[in-house]
Amino acid sequence: MSDVVVKEQKFMCLIIPMKDADGFADKYPDDIKKLDAICYDYEAYRESLGKNATNDYIIVNQDEPYAEKIWQIILEGERLKVLKGGLNG
Repeated sequence: MSDVVVKEQKFMCLIIPMKDADGFADKYPDDIKKLDAICYDYEAYRESLGKNATNDYIIVNQDEPYAEKIWQIILEGERLKVLKGGLNG
């Protein structure tokens, strides 16, 4: 088995810093209402599947000097999960 792990895009994410969101909401209130409606519908969809409405994530900016260290910690954690019985085990 190869030790090479490719970073894959598993999620579609939109990260908006709160300071930017406030200014965006002031300038584009209708767009914020649309975004809020999309988020509400998505949460309802997840709940209909028996899942939590939302998940919590730790976000690391890839430009930070410590980002690669964080990535390696994540990979090790994933490797340990697989060794303990799979991603769902």
